[in-house]
Amino acid sequence: MTQAVFDPLVDTVKGFLHYQPHLAPIISEPENIEWRDRPHFSLPCLPEILALDDPPTPFLRNLQDKIKAVLPLAEWKQSYTKKEVGKNFLNHYGYFELIGPNGHYHCDNFAAFIGYCGPGLFYNWHVHRADEVYLIINGAPTFHSDPNRIQTPTPGLIRLHSSLEPHAITIGAVPLLTLALWGGEEIDRLPKILTRRRPWHQRINYAISGSYERKERPLKVEKG
Repeated sequence: MTQAVFDPLVDTVKGFLHYQPHLAPIISEPENIEWRDRPHFSLPCLPEILALDDPPTPFLRNLQDKIKAVLPLAEWKQSYTKKEVGKNFLNHYGYFELIGPNGHYHCDNFAAFIGYCGPGLFYNWHVHRADEVYLIINGAPTFHSDPNRIQTPTPGLIRLHSSLEPHAITIGAVPLLTLALWGGEEIDRLPKILTRRRPWHQRINYAISGSYERKERPLKVEKG
């Protein structure tokens, strides 16, 4: 029963990737995906996602509706601690891994995440080894990367981040809902928040050090 709710969302994601051949050098199509039962975990931000206005195109509206359908069944997660990003960020942020090494559908060569950030948040500078493709489903965030590659894509547009490219996101007045696709190296490892006290090259070296391991942290989300 649960898989039947997720299947339409997976089919939409696979269809989107299939009709974006220019992404093939960055993100390969998923191979040998297999359903895995994952525990449900809720977060305070889920009512905000349910309240999102419709995106501007039929495809995006269809995609957002399918995401809303799986909200109560998904294993929602957070990559960071309160010390790293603050309590307010955690109360308005979350993601789940739809496809990937730790996803509802297991896959070793590809990962797809549904991510949400509430209005007014700043998603601090972070880095990961995986190549990344963002599809903006809802919102108009400002993406920052070094050196000063700034872009404010609207729904339906795509943002690319190469492996180990530091980037940050400023969320505007409209909440951000995204489909994030990962390919390349180490798609099973979490992003690492970067500290502004270090030069860029030192921050990247720190992020890819031995401490850069994926850990499923127990969530301690505070209300208020």
